[in-house]
Amino acid sequence: AATAPRIPSTRLALHHFDSSYSLQLGALWPSVRAGLLCEQKYGALLNSFAAAERLPQELQLLGAADFISQAAQKAQRGRRGADAREAARGCQEGPGGGRTVMQAEVVTQAEMSPPLCGSISSKIKCYTFPRGDITRFHPARPDSLGLLDYYLMDAASLLPVLALNVQPDDFVLDLCAAPGGKTLALLQTGFCGHLAANDVSVSRTKRLYQILHSYVPREVRDTVSVTSYDGRDWDQVKGGTFQKVGVWEP
Repeated sequence: AATAPRIPSTRLALHHFDSSYSLQLGALWPSVRAGLLCEQKYGALLNSFAAAERLPQELQLLGAADFISQAAQKAQRGRRGADAREAARGCQEGPGGGRTVMQAEVVTQAEMSPPLCGSISSKIKCYTFPRGDITRFHPARPDSLGLLDYYLMDAASLLPVLALNVQPDDFVLDLCAAPGGKTLALLQTGFCGHLAANDVSVSRTKRLYQILHSYVPREVRDTVSVTSYDGRDWDQVKGGTFQKVGVWEP
């Protein structure tokens, strides 16, 4: 008797995903599905501690761009447009079709508004290739002191770091720090008075140690404490006061 063809496990998994998430996400599911099936794309987080002044130009020649500065510029343009539309609605044109004083003031304020998270985003640089471009970054290279010039990571992992909005001399606690990309990004800001990098996984914490030694000079590493505790028990095992606390579960 002929046996029924075996359904590949990947196709079976996709079928279950389609059945479940198409109901939960609706019209968004096809684009989310396509993203999950695409080859993972990485961003190159530039290491400001390494001597690699020509690196941004090299990456730009390859077609990559700093997505953080692009996002800030896009947000600023959006604010300008919104403020200009608000001015147009709230004020009528003066004689001869020129701007009224109020219009001029509103537009000038929009033009001079600071970029999104300017104090942080100006210090963090992460280069990505355009959508649809699956070009790979070459392996990171060490400088004369052995510090690697950039760290490859999921660029979306930088968004929580930007949202944390670290201020100068903040004491920061990262309860899910490994494998180390967010920790490295927090150090790039130059704002952390002290950074407590914790992860419950001992094996992942070892990877975090490797990242710190490969990318961060010793004098900066001295401002970082690495631990492997269950974050739920932090107050009992370590305690302390922090201005910013991050919990970014895998």
